[in-house]
Amino acid sequence: MRGTTKFKAIKICADFSSSGIWRGGKKDVSLGCMIDYDELNLSKELQDEFHDWIMFYDEKCHDFNFKFTDDPVKIKKLNEWGMELAYKIAKLFPETLVSYVGEDEHGLYEEVVG
Repeated sequence: MRGTTKFKAIKICADFSSSGIWRGGKKDVSLGCMIDYDELNLSKELQDEFHDWIMFYDEKCHDFNFKFTDDPVKIKKLNEWGMELAYKIAKLFPETLVSYVGEDEHGLYEEVVG
């Protein structure tokens, strides 16, 4: 199913207790305001996928001091899952620029997916 949205650009990026979806702008890793699922009229299934991804980020990718993991398996899973979600959003909103902002042992990076 394809939809329309008022947003010209959307960034998918994990952040603590967030929706994982942000208003995009210039191609840089800075994030704008968070977008709620209701603003995009996402299915319950896709909302649950984003929620589970954010819970993985919150609970598995940081230690108790909020230091990002150096476990390459967790980093790979986080970014592959995030890219998968970014592609789903790009497919839903083909007229919108969608990018994924990932995190690895070097910091944040951005990749346009649609």
